[in-house]
Amino acid sequence: FTIFYEYYPDYFTQMAYQAQDRLALIYQTRNWNYSRQLGLVANTIFTLGRWLDTNLSAVCLRMSQKCDNTDGISFDRHKIVSQLSADNTIHLSKFLTCNISNVYTSPLIQGQYDLSHLYDMDLSVMYCLKDRMRLTMGVNDLFNSGIPKVRVRYQNQNFDMNSSYYSRSLFIKLVY
Repeated sequence: FTIFYEYYPDYFTQMAYQAQDRLALIYQTRNWNYSRQLGLVANTIFTLGRWLDTNLSAVCLRMSQKCDNTDGISFDRHKIVSQLSADNTIHLSKFLTCNISNVYTSPLIQGQYDLSHLYDMDLSVMYCLKDRMRLTMGVNDLFNSGIPKVRVRYQNQNFDMNSSYYSRSLFIKLVY
């Protein structure tokens, strides 16, 4: 178990906002009063025989973010967020392993953004060719759902963003 507290005074991040004088979505670095998180993490590791190694993790945190006024937008927002993850290694043989990683995060906030939940699953297979050589093939974000959708319905802001079209990737890696 781990308890943590993170406090970032004068926090800054890049965000989009709708211009009030024209039809435009403007991206710029925004300064907030602060961003803070208080959370609890629980981890456990277990094995099942010689064929399965698993690391399970659960996180629960309270996010707080405040900004007095940036381009006419101010906020003081709080949200309880949870995250569950499992990293699994399946030993199929002495030379062949399969890795499956899963992460689920409940809906969260970022300034005036409301971010949807996200689910990320990565799969890979590793084959040891020799003592010094490994071939790995896999896919990241298998279901293309690892990047949250953004919904803004806050003060004079009203827009949606979906950038999950670019999150999935395939890879082949040879290490010697």
